[in-house]
Amino acid sequence: MTDTATDSPKLLTDAPASTDLLGFKPHAERLAALIQDQIPDKASFVIGIEGEWGEGKSSFINLLKDAFPTDDTRPTIVDFNPWWFEGSDQLLRHFFDELLGQIDRSGRWTAPARKFMRGLAGLLDGGGKAAQLIPDPSVMAAGKTAETASGLLHKLGVEKTRSAQVLKASSKHVLEAQNFKTIVFIDDLDRLPAREIVELFRVIKAVADLPNIVYVIAYDRAIVASALDEIHPGRGGEAYLEKIVQLPYRLPKPTLKKWHTYNFDTLITTLRLLHGTPSDQEAQDSFRVICSAFLQLPRDAKRLLSSVHVYQLIPEQIRIDPVDFLFLEAMRLKDRRLWEQLLSAILSIRELMLMSTGGKNDDARFTSWLQGYMPALETAKPAVKDAIQHFTGWPVGKNKGLKERMVTPQRLSRLVSRVQIHLGYRSWDEEIDVLLNMMRAYRQVKPSENQFSNEAIEQFLQADTLPELAAALPSQGMKPTFFYEVIGFLQHRLNLAFDPLQHATLVAEFLEDGPLEETALLGYLQDFLACVFLGEIRSTFAELNDEAKAMVTDWLVGNTAKKMALLIGFSQPGDWDNFKALAVEKCLQMSLMELLTIPNPMVTAQVLDVIGRGEPSKVEVWEAALPEVLPDAAVPRLSLLFTSNGKMVMTNSAWLYKSKRFVNLVRQLPTSSLRAPDWDAFLQKATV
Repeated sequence: MTDTATDSPKLLTDAPASTDLLGFKPHAERLAALIQDQIPDKASFVIGIEGEWGEGKSSFINLLKDAFPTDDTRPTIVDFNPWWFEGSDQLLRHFFDELLGQIDRSGRWTAPARKFMRGLAGLLDGGGKAAQLIPDPSVMAAGKTAETASGLLHKLGVEKTRSAQVLKASSKHVLEAQNFKTIVFIDDLDRLPAREIVELFRVIKAVADLPNIVYVIAYDRAIVASALDEIHPGRGGEAYLEKIVQLPYRLPKPTLKKWHTYNFDTLITTLRLLHGTPSDQEAQDSFRVICSAFLQLPRDAKRLLSSVHVYQLIPEQIRIDPVDFLFLEAMRLKDRRLWEQLLSAILSIRELMLMSTGGKNDDARFTSWLQGYMPALETAKPAVKDAIQHFTGWPVGKNKGLKERMVTPQRLSRLVSRVQIHLGYRSWDEEIDVLLNMMRAYRQVKPSENQFSNEAIEQFLQADTLPELAAALPSQGMKPTFFYEVIGFLQHRLNLAFDPLQHATLVAEFLEDGPLEETALLGYLQDFLACVFLGEIRSTFAELNDEAKAMVTDWLVGNTAKKMALLIGFSQPGDWDNFKALAVEKCLQMSLMELLTIPNPMVTAQVLDVIGRGEPSKVEVWEAALPEVLPDAAVPRLSLLFTSNGKMVMTNSAWLYKSKRFVNLVRQLPTSSLRAPDWDAFLQKATV
């Protein structure tokens, strides 16, 4: 079995992406070209990258940095993080400290300018990064004489001062003499408290005119404008932004296709931990529904991935469908109140089902019930309502084109479907118990005490002998629930180390001569074949693939479980003609009493009818072997053929009513046990 702890990928942090996942690259390249070629030399310019929280501003900035030339025309990149400092004086001083320090480390100062700045920094700051430059105030700066440099320092009022104004004036003098642009990136402004946002914009305003510098600042416009209203109440924040930011650049929106690909790659491609996650079209459709409702920002997908990683074993432990699990976790992260109300409604599903009468007032009852449990649904967005409808089957959305989610075991959509009984395999009530235990386990983030453990299920699936299989079975009353949970287990842990062919054969052999009350195990066997060989359970019987057909044919030919083989081969849809041709030969070797022990009367009727298509001489031998007197044990079983779905087969059989020996046996059945019209129709044909 796969080790999910070691095989799973690492969590995706909130750090900006290093690759272009959202189609930002062409936009970043165009903006880089504008900065490089269209902003005049010596000029100062402020660009604002505007986007909501989690929309990808930091990722866009990374791509913008990468878009600049790599030769000697590349601008010098300076990163300034406002989170590190507090207070206007400290912010301003550290801004220059970072600016001068990072430019110095780039090695791009002209020699005179570097010496000038060394001397200036030494005079201004005894502890910052700029002060780490070796002081040498007597050296020429930018072509000036020593006297000119000293005079400049004197005029600026240095004299060991720590004045940021002096630093700005000196920086302007030196930056103006350089032949390269410097781009200062300031990210995450909108994460600062309102007071610090105001202080930072005051700093930007104070230094916005430094030459050869382009400021690229990233922020959520609504948050920053609201904070700047403090300066000028009313629309003052917007006006202040317009005064400082010369080019507001709205973060480009990814195309729907690109956005879906990003979310799919983030969540599904990397989620190897969700064993059994389907990759078919239905899963794609369901994932799109989740994206539309809950994943509007890159951060949403990352948070959901982190949540799923934390609870990565839950789909396996409680056997919830992985895509259902993704839907529930996405809702929990985006709207916890609605999520809690949905869980309450699901856990009260019996109340809704008991209210249903099948009449025209059911819709009104449902609406009233849902309003009582999910009042938050009234204000939910249409996409969220569509998601709830898609995953639960409740008609709460308005999207008529919304595809329905297939109703399969242990999916939320199963909660609104009264389950078909598979020969007594399970009832709707038993299945609802499993589903509600699953939801209780999900809410508590641990397996429910009422659920069968994975260890008990694995013991059953990995049994090597009939005694081991018998020992792994629960008590008779618990078998329907147990087998239903086994199917749920297989849907979500198909990588369990066991041999499905051996398991199916062992179950078939156990049933071959077992008691008739093992109908639950019989229903399980058919569901198991569909689950393993088709990869999923469908709401109706699905045709088995060639591998499964070959296995069932081997049972028939090898006499290991021939009655089970006949039952499956004659009850499954699809092309079984080759199998049925072999079945005729096999059935002609079996007695009537043996055929009557096939658990499904409908299949027995079909088998008896198809025998007549065998070689005439062999049919005569089989017919001649029929007993003259019907054994007591055969009476109820032969009666079933006329009181079940097999009655039409018997009545319309092309040859049975012509067999005098068989008709004689039918006449021995007590009329009280038969449905007169079908029995009479058969006997009337026989008389004619």
